[in-house]
Amino acid sequence: MINLDTDGILQPDALRNLVLYFENNPDIDAAAGAVLTNKKMIQATKRWSTRVLRVNEYFEYLQACMFGRSMESAKNQLFTMSGAFSAFKRETLVSTYMYNVDTVGEDTDMTFQIRERLGKKVGFCYNAIFYVEPIGGVSELYTQRQRWQRGQVDVSSDFLAEDMHIGNFFKNFMVSRLMVDHTFLFPRLIWTIGLFVLVFYGYSAVLILASFVLMYLLYVLFSILIYWQVTRMLIDFKQEKKYLKRKWWVVLTLPLYNMIVSIIRFIGIINMITNSATWRTNNFTNELKVIKQIILDDLSRFKKGKTDD
Repeated sequence: MINLDTDGILQPDALRNLVLYFENNPDIDAAAGAVLTNKKMIQATKRWSTRVLRVNEYFEYLQACMFGRSMESAKNQLFTMSGAFSAFKRETLVSTYMYNVDTVGEDTDMTFQIRERLGKKVGFCYNAIFYVEPIGGVSELYTQRQRWQRGQVDVSSDFLAEDMHIGNFFKNFMVSRLMVDHTFLFPRLIWTIGLFVLVFYGYSAVLILASFVLMYLLYVLFSILIYWQVTRMLIDFKQEKKYLKRKWWVVLTLPLYNMIVSIIRFIGIINMITNSATWRTNNFTNELKVIKQIILDDLSRFKKGKTDD
């Protein structure tokens, strides 16, 4: 049984490759296909800033699917079977509680149900590709990544609560991934902001700027290594490989894109504490309005307090 998003397009050989994957791997009970963003829609984007954002998202999907999920599935540690394109043996699917409507990470919950509760194997078919619409803009990215953040934490707390401690960092890949994605996100952002504070302690602005440049270059180097590895894995998909080679410059912009996504995820953690789970969250523009109103209200109370004194 295969589920697909209604707004995507299957690569012509996707279903054939997916069926062959199950036939050649009888121990696999469920599998995710490779989800990529639609290249034609990216190329048709008129606004250059949105096009740059979409190209970075395209490479992010390539990196996550061709590199990340291939590595995870090799050890039966796939974190999420994307709800956009995944397949199940019928007897496996009917043994689950189906998709959980109490979390916005229902695809991750299904993945953990099959592997953790049923003890079955979840795989990844890298050559079964499903193309989805690229991100509409920063506002959509803002709401989407916060939703993914909440879903990942919700499901992990349900299935990994007893294992979530530093002693399992090297023993359990899913624990280490969650800690890197979430726990280590705080000091990374603190250091990024904290470097600016050093100016007020007498440190040279040139030295701090140089440290930022050096860190950025290290991230670029990491992006180049991932780019090289992903390109090698696209040997069976000449069009994807050709398109990616034309977008080589993405290795220069990816560190900035990843930083923006990290900040959004950080905001998502804060919103998790104060807001209940919902598919319809405040977008970037609405939250800016809320922040502006809070600041204006605080200033008004401050001025009123001074007047009363």
